[in-house]
Amino acid sequence: MKKHEEVVLLPASKLNKLVENKASRINDVNSPKIKKLRKAFVKEGFISRFPIIINSNFIVQDGHNRLIAAKLELCDVYYKVDNSFDLLEDNRRMNIGTKWNSMDYITSYSNAGQKDYITIKEIHDLYGEQIGFKAILASASNVFNEVCGKIFESVQAGTFVLAKDVTLDTMIGDMKELLLLNDLMNTDYKKPRVHMQMSLAYFWLRKQPNFDKKNFFKKLRSNREKVVPQAGGQKTNRKYLMDLFNLRLRKNKIVMPPTAWDSKQVNETLKFGKPCLGVFSC
Repeated sequence: MKKHEEVVLLPASKLNKLVENKASRINDVNSPKIKKLRKAFVKEGFISRFPIIINSNFIVQDGHNRLIAAKLELCDVYYKVDNSFDLLEDNRRMNIGTKWNSMDYITSYSNAGQKDYITIKEIHDLYGEQIGFKAILASASNVFNEVCGKIFESVQAGTFVLAKDVTLDTMIGDMKELLLLNDLMNTDYKKPRVHMQMSLAYFWLRKQPNFDKKNFFKKLRSNREKVVPQAGGQKTNRKYLMDLFNLRLRKNKIVMPPTAWDSKQVNETLKFGKPCLGVFSC
């Protein structure tokens, strides 16, 4: 291996010496970015001015995609050791370059072994397509009717922790209730905003004193069975949920900013008549 100032040349035959950082999001080998890098390496080789950054344990901190492209083209690479990188800084840098979403952060910290992130990712893998990320995060945090910005910030910063008494089992129970709720509401998974609103409204109601969950679902089933056609029963159920939600708001003298369930959203999407007092600002 030849040194180039503080940068070291590593032959293609020894690329396996560099260890993948499991906490980083890596593009698929067929992604446009990898293809572009491969073409550049064939044409110009690996440019020493942009070395792969590793720590003293040879774990890659920056340059995962360059390393993949180099392995595919059997290209020599340059690297340099820098132990100043931490996981949060690496994630922030990746976000700037590739626009990470919340699940990218969840996956990153989960892969790094953070227990609460592992739980959220497991739930998302099981129920994410049907339930949606925001409802899963609400179940994990017990935050349903407050500004969620700080929750998402903690997710990105790697500091998010499950709320007290929240476990994998309690979250699975929440998800099963939401699946039943969405079936009775006929919530369209292709309309995640509506889906999220129904879920958060139910979660919030469930926290209120004297909320009878058994009778609530009994009423939903009754509504759907009595009204013909079936869609009418599901519309009635949505109205029932909203009316119950508004009643509790009025009773508790709570007014929430109308950012998610405003009158336009209700009239155009949920089709119930009266708009609710306000809602969740998540």
